[in-house]
Amino acid sequence: MAELTLTLMLDALRGVSRRTNALRECMWGAAVDDLPASSLADARVGLAGSGAIARQVAEPVGAFGAEVRVFGLPRFTPERAAGWPGRRADSLAELLTGRDVVSVHVPATAQTDGPIGAEELRLMRPHSVLINTARASVVREEALDHALRDPASGPWWAALEVFEAEGPGFSSALAENPHCTLSPPTSQA
Repeated sequence: MAELTLTLMLDALRGVSRRTNALRECMWGAAVDDLPASSLADARVGLAGSGAIARQVAEPVGAFGAEVRVFGLPRFTPERAAGWPGRRADSLAELLTGRDVVSVHVPATAQTDGPIGAEELRLMRPHSVLINTARASVVREEALDHALRDPASGPWWAALEVFEAEGPGFSSALAENPHCTLSPPTSQA
């Protein structure tokens, strides 16, 4: 899961799949638009979650030169955070504010059901990226779809591997969103 997260993060920042699609449609201008692309070097990355996968993401992201902030559940105390390759955020709002990339890595619990909705997405920087490979219930799809379509309302790109309706009955408000990379869940692949 950490590898997929890094892949989606780098693709969102570098625009590889978007540029590939533009070249396949013989749209050179669209393929080279905004070059050079963003990178993890000097990026401000926030990780929502403090488990093993989040740590596996934090280490290489930090090695790329990114500043890493981590917001975990209440048991992620300052003492536990001291051994992490990144600094602890005291709240979800602090984590979302000012990050270039936010990646979600939390379990499905009552606390993690819907904490990132329209209001929280507005806290994110314009031109930021949201990655969700954890739980669909953490980020409200409809709110994310609206935020991605409004350049002044938080993230400009999202990459997801989890959806509210998966499998043969797949449907998502994000399926038609041009600012989104979608990947089937690895457990379903």
